[in-house]
Amino acid sequence: MTKNIMILIALLLLGGLYMMYESTQNPYVRLETTKQDAPDFVFTDIRGNKHRLSDFKGKAIILNFWASWCTPCVVEFPAMLKLAEKQKENSIFIFISIDEDEEMMARFIKKHVRITGKNNVLLARDPNKVISEQLYQTYKIPETYFISPDLKIVDKIVGSNFDWNSESTVQKINTLFSYRAKSI
Repeated sequence: MTKNIMILIALLLLGGLYMMYESTQNPYVRLETTKQDAPDFVFTDIRGNKHRLSDFKGKAIILNFWASWCTPCVVEFPAMLKLAEKQKENSIFIFISIDEDEEMMARFIKKHVRITGKNNVLLARDPNKVISEQLYQTYKIPETYFISPDLKIVDKIVGSNFDWNSESTVQKINTLFSYRAKSI
């Protein structure tokens, strides 16, 4: 019995070491897209309000897929919230959790996320992964989409270690917003 426990612990340690190694090898992957249409979907935020992605036409949309058990997601959340605070006027940040356990997500939000007064931040859950996997074909979290005001996917960030509060990121969102004037 103790031999089985030791083997299990060794496998868990090896798995953790592999994940740490993998995250240092390719901290994030930036994928350019060809301004394809963002798949529209309906979601219910944690306050019980129903939304549709297309409700936010005319705003720069930052759509992030995450989970409470994902260490890179936990690390990047505060930076993304800080960015959302800077971008109140022209953007909406939609965080979709793929947590299957609603309690895990609720505990994470209570512990780590302060959204009081942030009208441009919405949190929701996709436990069956209909939005994340079927519509957006996510394969690694965190995964973030930059969506223009005319609902085109302009950029996609896969993974972590992306500087969410850099001047170039702020400029990217401002560019998304200014894109509206030309295309809507």
